[in-house]
Amino acid sequence: MAKIFIIGNGFLGEHLCKYFTEKYPSDEITYFTDDFNLKIIDVKNYKISHVDALSKEECVDILINLNPTFEFIQMLVHQFQAVKHFHQVLIKKNKRIEAFLQSCDFTATMSYSCQLYGPGQHEKELLPVWILRLLKNKTVEIKKNYERNWLFITDYCEAIDVILQKGKNKEIYNISSNVKVLDTEIVHGIIEMLNKTDNLIKIDDERIYNQTLEGTNLIKLGWVAKHTLDNALLLTIKWYLLDSFGEQIKSVIQLASKKR
Repeated sequence: MAKIFIIGNGFLGEHLCKYFTEKYPSDEITYFTDDFNLKIIDVKNYKISHVDALSKEECVDILINLNPTFEFIQMLVHQFQAVKHFHQVLIKKNKRIEAFLQSCDFTATMSYSCQLYGPGQHEKELLPVWILRLLKNKTVEIKKNYERNWLFITDYCEAIDVILQKGKNKEIYNISSNVKVLDTEIVHGIIEMLNKTDNLIKIDDERIYNQTLEGTNLIKLGWVAKHTLDNALLLTIKWYLLDSFGEQIKSVIQLASKKR
């Protein structure tokens, strides 16, 4: 039985806790957080502790840290020097953290990711903003040629699992769908699923933007994204509909699904 700590807040932390708890029921999974405004998991079915409780812990087999603060990472490394695998999730390129973890004696891996989406993401994030504005018949302003990689949260969790199982010590992995999609395609898809009209789209400019991430080293480990954008986007929209408006909104989604 492995002892696994997941440290962080919100969308990523909750989904990682859910994924590992459900996939590895015989392991001891603890989610440490200081945000108990939970959207995906609950204290009844998952082991959740305040991050301050970490100070009482002495050993762990696998540690997944979402907190990118250098001082916090230093504290974890000092406290859990006997950890078997330390995985650090990074948002922005950080050579200082990369170099620090690559100098540690224990097995350590790191990862960056492309644009993530799925149920429970904070309403200020890009995709929820689009969905919720369109639900209220408000305009969405997008750049015509903005290109991104999009990855469903469950595929992301599986990628972290693969890194923990097969990842090379001190390696940095890019987690990406490797599929480039324009913002206009995403918003048009949401509009179709919600049975809205294109006049809610406002195009900002004609310049070309690119926010893509290539994930070739992870593919070499055998990981591939399983969810198509259409199916996962519909699943995400359903969650926000039910979260915002309740059961009565199901008919809207069912109508849009039939049209597809």
